[in-house]
Amino acid sequence: VFVGDSVVFRGYTQPRHVVTLSSGLDLFNRRLRIQSVLDYRGGNLHYNNTERIRCVSRQNCNGLMNPTASLEEQAMVVATRDHPSRTLDGFFQPGAFTRLREVSAQYTLPTSWASALANSRSINLVFSARNLGVWTDYRGVDPESEFNSTTGSDAPSEFQTIAPPSYFIFRVNIQR
Repeated sequence: VFVGDSVVFRGYTQPRHVVTLSSGLDLFNRRLRIQSVLDYRGGNLHYNNTERIRCVSRQNCNGLMNPTASLEEQAMVVATRDHPSRTLDGFFQPGAFTRLREVSAQYTLPTSWASALANSRSINLVFSARNLGVWTDYRGVDPESEFNSTTGSDAPSEFQTIAPPSYFIFRVNIQR
């Protein structure tokens, strides 16, 4: 936590590093395809506004209420509540994360089955799942949750938001 009498650049608001890894595997004579997408975003700070509200207004944050809270969390509380500068610096936290964005499996039925079942040339069955896991040191709900993403604000900010949901999709593709 920094407290000073002049403005200091603390970090970027948007990820400076973005890496996406997509992999696929074909099995059973290319009838089954399994794919996955892993995302990494980092090199930025994310404003944990929910924790700030909990510390300042509601007085129930970890750094204030938990005697075993880290020194960093305790310093965040002191700097924003008790120091004359009332700095929010400690609530700008590393926003780096790795997310298992998607896993999918596609199975192509034999041509004879497609013809018999739907009078078609091919049928694919696809199952996909999104947002299955996130690994991060960010202490808020989720480094991708952002309540002001459409307001044009400079700093991404979490304020009583939820993480991107996990969801599951089953699809049938029929080609005539």
